[in-house]
Amino acid sequence: MTRFEKLTLTFSAITIAITLAATVYFIGSLNERVNILVKEKEDFDQQKIELIAQINNLINEKLEVVSEYETRIALLENVANEELPEVRKDLVFLVQQTRGTNGHKTMVCMEEKYFVPKVNYKKSCRVGS
Repeated sequence: MTRFEKLTLTFSAITIAITLAATVYFIGSLNERVNILVKEKEDFDQQKIELIAQINNLINEKLEVVSEYETRIALLENVANEELPEVRKDLVFLVQQTRGTNGHKTMVCMEEKYFVPKVNYKKSCRVGS
């Protein structure tokens, strides 16, 4: 084997060793990046699970409040039905013409008459054109 062949063989071996080392380093850095991304995904998944649990807790709290109000409303309806069974409403619409400086205006009044002792009526009016 000549000296040139030995140099060529040595140079080729060094080139292969450097290429192999660079490849191992590159694969190692990729593996590190993958591990970091996996860890970040696990952290994200954990945060997502915690947020879902918080949302479920808030929903359950709101449902408890709604249930409490529904219970109160049902109790009030029962009391109203027991104490005031003769309550009924009649709606009376009264239309009155009034003259103003701008011409004719129509006043629409709505009277709600509750036929219950000691309650006469409630009246609400709005002015329309």
